[in-house]
Amino acid sequence: MYGNPWSVKGAPLRPMFPANSSRRSPVWLTGGLLLAPLLGLALVVLFLAMPRAIAPGELPRPVLEPRAIAHERALHSQLVAEAYAQPLPFEVRAVGEAFRVEGQRIGEQRDPLTEQRLQRWRHAVERARAQHGPRQLLILRAVQAELFLDALAAWERTGRAGRELRELGGDFVEQATLRGWWNAGRLDLERDERRALFVARWTELAGLTADPLLGTPQVSVRLVARLTLTSFNQGRLGPRAALAAIERLAPLDRDYPAELARGLVLARQGDLGGAAQSFERQLQSGGDGPWALRTRNHLTWALRAAGVVKGGLPW
Repeated sequence: MYGNPWSVKGAPLRPMFPANSSRRSPVWLTGGLLLAPLLGLALVVLFLAMPRAIAPGELPRPVLEPRAIAHERALHSQLVAEAYAQPLPFEVRAVGEAFRVEGQRIGEQRDPLTEQRLQRWRHAVERARAQHGPRQLLILRAVQAELFLDALAAWERTGRAGRELRELGGDFVEQATLRGWWNAGRLDLERDERRALFVARWTELAGLTADPLLGTPQVSVRLVARLTLTSFNQGRLGPRAALAAIERLAPLDRDYPAELARGLVLARQGDLGGAAQSFERQLQSGGDGPWALRTRNHLTWALRAAGVVKGGLPW
């Protein structure tokens, strides 16, 4: 930019700003330009951090570490190898045969398992344990789990549920269809998930779920819980199964937001008061952890839906 065009005639035109000078805005203006986007960002963050009334959505699923799954897989392979190296004692094999008989009655004859038959099988399990120790029962469970996996593969290959699958899985075919696992001639379950389902069922029927030596492995509990909660999210399972899975998972996974999950199930049932209490317990136990904002959002929704509050909550 050059000097005033109405300057004295004949005077040389001089730049108003020397070439080597920089045109700087006032300090207060520069700072304002820098602070404006930061202030806007801060307002956005503050808005996102404020609780809003959000209706309950899907239940959170547990996170499984690949190393833990690989470790459980290795233990299973070791147990199966021991069975092939040395035959199981007669009393232990008798437990496995009785399990097959009951599975066939449930799966093929549609004869539900009675309490009397269940207790008879559990007594056989206890006798075998007393005579041969828990290790032999662990081997039996692993071998039957492996045979169950083979039966599932045959079902996928032929499209027909054979006798082996009925004996080892009982009504698994019907349950897989009900839960949406069987699609277009394929079972949408990973091998580790299939094995976990069998191990959990075998152990529960034996009454050994909480046993320190023969209880369901923690990895299997997490895998089954993840499958159950997924089926609940998809509307294929009811609240009872979801709450049972949460109860089994909570003592094993301290990072899982169990109270948040319970509240979500109760909210779907229409129990807004119970849901709000569960959300409050989650906030008390979890503090400002990663689930805090979502829990506050659902708590705000539950209280508004119940007519307890009309506006926001003073967090």
